[in-house]
Amino acid sequence: MLTPVVIAAAAALAATAVSAAPATKPSAELTEKEVTALKTAWGEGIVNIGQVHTNGGDYRAAAENHIEQF
Repeated sequence: MLTPVVIAAAAALAATAVSAAPATKPSAELTEKEVTALKTAWGEGIVNIGQVHTNGGDYRAAAENHIEQF
């Protein structure tokens, strides 16, 4: 189970990344299928960050890598 601290840290890092990240399609709208795939990948990444934390790993690095991916 993710602790509130891990969830808050991931959310804070995500908010920073979302505001700074360039759009992948600046002149075109995303399709519903693309949005669904992105949401799924994002969620899986958040779960991975929690798993890294649970296993005693470097969850900050996992979060940073996840954010850089998006």
